[in-house]
Order: sequence, then structure tokens, then C-alpha cells
Amino acid sequence: MPEQCRPAALPAALRLIASHSRDSDDALLKKGGCTLRRFFLVIPAIVSNGRELISSIDALCSGGEVPLSVASRFLRLWVKSGRFRLLDTRDRLAVIESASKMLATGDDDALAALFCIEKKNALFSKSPLRLQQHPRKIMNWGALTDAELATSISALSREVYRRIELQEVLRKGWTRPKYAHCGDTICAFIDQSNHISWWTAAKILSSDISSPSERKDLCARFARVGVLLLDSPHSNFHGAIAILSGLLHSSVRRLKLCGKDNADVVRLKAAFSPTGRYSEYREMLQSRLKVRAPCIPHLGVHLTDALAAHESFRRESEECSESSLKPALRKGDEAFLCGSLARLADVVQILEHAQQSLPCPSGPVRGVSALLLEWKAFSAASKKDVDAMLRKRSSSIVAAPSQ
Repeated sequence: MPEQCRPAALPAALRLIASHSRDSDDALLKKGGCTLRRFFLVIPAIVSNGRELISSIDALCSGGEVPLSVASRFLRLWVKSGRFRLLDTRDRLAVIESASKMLATGDDDALAALFCIEKKNALFSKSPLRLQQHPRKIMNWGALTDAELATSISALSREVYRRIELQEVLRKGWTRPKYAHCGDTICAFIDQSNHISWWTAAKILSSDISSPSERKDLCARFARVGVLLLDSPHSNFHGAIAILSGLLHSSVRRLKLCGKDNADVVRLKAAFSPTGRYSEYREMLQSRLKVRAPCIPHLGVHLTDALAAHESFRRESEECSESSLKPALRKGDEAFLCGSLARLADVVQILEHAQQSLPCPSGPVRGVSALLLEWKAFSAASKKDVDAMLRKRSSSIVAAPSQ
């Protein structure tokens, strides 16, 4: 975010807290908490790191715009809302250290106690789990049933998706080199989607298949697996769209294997139709989240929403120069905080709720190692190289008389 975003958003949130000085912390989080919780959620999108946030608040306090008591309460509410833990360990410790010096938190026993707990949690936080290595004996993926194949894909998707940190979305880590270290898991999740798609197309175009009917049967099988991923109990929209992308790859499509007569392909296309900003997909996702059913979202849709909210917030913030906050004041603090910041918070909340819906791993899943070995062939490949390989295979199939 540009420099002018900070003086526009932070004072608005602090003034909103100051206007509810008679309410207790718990009452404020319940009464006006929707706006504040959203703001606390998107703090990593507003500032680059924890020390920068405290410096911005310190500047406002030094200038007499915000009393120290309001700044202290801001930090207290932030920690109580549970959003403070969205920061990584380094930033959380930086906020605690810098805020303690600025506010002399010995005068605020409640904040000092909260900081003590958060410091222990940050220091003893565990690193995310890693996928297990392949065993020596690996079965052939073709021996799996459609249901087992869908279960294996969902198990691998869950392992990566549950490790995505929401600050990766807030800081656009997957698009900006400055925050590349904050987007590793999102990039891994996107790579997994590409690997599933390329693997699907490569298997359909495999030279090991001799007859057109066999190739068409394999195409139909992948479509069935895609539908299984789409439906409950998997609700793996990430895997379903990846398989559909492989089925609709130009090198596969030219063979006319998945026509209008394939009901499963038609259903997948309808589910992920871009009409109405993917309204069909969004409706399915909301229905799963409403009943707290496990689901893995199609991340591309939500990352696009996040980028749009970031850009909208940038444009809104440019209206507020560092010397004047009149646009924000005219719109009202709460209205300003409920604009594009609220839309960004909504995107992150959807992804957060989807993560919370996922069950804990219940043991090894049949076929996982086979799929990992299959996808590993694409780990070092670029899209350009894979497309060239698939076009070459497709051309050879078209040119072969038996095909």
C-alpha cells in the first residue's frame, strides 16, 4: 500500500474507538465490532510490518491527534479480536516490543497481560507440517477407483490449503517480489493446480494409449473424478477446476474427446462458468460454508477479488493526502473503513472459514504417494514447455492413421 493509505485508515479506526469510550472492550467488539474486526483483519495490507504500524500510531499520538489511552485500547481490542495472530511471529514480537516502549504498558495491566500471553505463543509457535516423503513401494495411480482418486487429490489439496497464511492474501505476496516470502504457500497451491491440470492433459494424450475409444474413456473418467471432487463430501473446487482445465486444454480439445454428450464435463463447465462473476461457484461455496461442510475453494476467484479490493482501496486512499483527511472525515470514519477494506476483509474471511471447515488428518490415504510421484514430473517444468509437449503429442495423435 502507498504511504498515503496509512494516515487515511489508521486515524479513522482510532477515532471510531475513541467515539465509543464509554463502552467496555467486549461490548465494543460486539456492538461496533463488525467494522473493527474487519479493520483488524486487513492491518497487514495497510502496513508493511509491525514496527511500521507502531511508528504510525506513535506519530499520531505525538502530534496530539490521538491520546495514548486510545492507542492502548486499539492494541487491546486488536489482540482480543483474535486477528493479532494473523501477523507472523517476527511482526507480532516487533509490535509487542515497540508498543511496550511507546505506551509503557505497565500502566495498562490488561494490555501487558495480553502481550505476555501473545509473546509466549509467538515464541513457542510450531512450524507447519510438511508432506511425508514417498515410500519405496508406490502403486500405479491407474489401480485406484474414481472415489479413491478423488480422495487422494482432496487429501493433497487440504495439506497445502490449510497451511496458507491469510497475511499472504493481505500483502499480495504472490504478486510482489518484496513480499515473495509471504506468498510461498499460495504459490505452491497455484502450482499444485497447474500440476493437476497438466497431468490430466498429459495422461489423456499419453502415447501408451493406442485406441481412440480408450482415450475417450480416460477423458470420461477424469470428468467423473472432477464431479466427485465438486460434490460433497469433498467439495474440492480447487481440484475440480484443475481437472476441468486439463480436459479443456487446447491440445485435448482439438481431439474432440469431451463433447456435449459428456454430462459430467457439461456440469463442470456450468459450475465454473465466469458468468456473473462466477455466481454459480460462489453460490455453491456459500452453501457449503453455511452448513460448515469441509470445502477447498477455487483460489483464483478470491485472489482476483483481493487484488480488485487492494486497487480500489489504493484509489480511495489517494483522495486523502497526508496533510488533509477531509475526504475520510466527510464520508465518516465507519463508512471509510467499510469500503474496499471491508471487501478485502470479506475475501479473507471466506478463505479463513474454509480453512476452519477442514478436518484434521486422519491417517494415510491410499494413492497419495502415486499422485505425488506423477505430479513431480511437472515440478520443474514451465507452462511454455508443457504446452509445447502437449501440442506435440496432440499433433502426433492427429497424424496417426489409427487415431
